[in-house]
Amino acid sequence: MDKELKEMFSLILQKLDGVDRRFESMEARLDGMDRRFDAVEARLDGMDRRFESMEARLDGMDRRFESMEARLDGMDRRFDAVEARLDGMDKRFEAVEARLDALDTGLRNVRLKLENEIAENIKRVAEGHMDLSRNLHEAMKPQTEIEMLVIRVNSLETKVRDLQQKVSTIS
Repeated sequence: MDKELKEMFSLILQKLDGVDRRFESMEARLDGMDRRFDAVEARLDGMDRRFESMEARLDGMDRRFESMEARLDGMDRRFDAVEARLDGMDKRFEAVEARLDALDTGLRNVRLKLENEIAENIKRVAEGHMDLSRNLHEAMKPQTEIEMLVIRVNSLETKVRDLQQKVSTIS
């Protein structure tokens, strides 16, 4: 029995040696896995640092964009103010144009009256004075009546033109 016990102990010791080798192998593998996990953890720490750096840079960019947006909003407000001023100037220019058109119409009427009535009347009066060599008494009576009639006709023609112009502006 001793021999059997020794063999059994020997077998048990061999098996324990095998188990021990397996544990050592497993321990070596676990150590390898620990090293790998440490390497992965180190890489993840590096990635965390990079992400934190990127996040800080993105925060800085956000602040810059907010600053730019505020500046653009200010520029928009200034452009709106300029546009409002330009609209006011447009209205004032339209009013000035309307006044210039009215002055132009009035000036045209004065020119027409000057050309058609006053100039004609002056010519007629001048022509009448040339006839002074004739008998003043004879020449004055009929000529005066004719000149008066011509002046009245010129005045009536001007009034008719004014009425026509007023009618045309109303239409």
